[in-house]
Amino acid sequence: MRERIEGLTNAIRQILKSHDTALSWREICLEIRGSGLLCIAPEQEEITYGQPNFYHSVRRTLTELVRRDEVTRVNRGMYLRRP
Repeated sequence: MRERIEGLTNAIRQILKSHDTALSWREICLEIRGSGLLCIAPEQEEITYGQPNFYHSVRRTLTELVRRDEVTRVNRGMYLRRP
């Protein structure tokens, strides 16, 4: 089993907070990779099911944030921070 990505939930919250419009999960992943908010370990970059492993972690975390009512899923794969 891979190690958890420390700070992933807070990084996603921060990215959604910095945008007024809905973002796709892929845009969130690209911002995480490009912003330097997190250090993505090489094993998290390994391709599993056609995409880097940390993409799966981002989608799982977004699902959990929706369940907690912190984030709204506005469309398939599109997320917006709740006010």
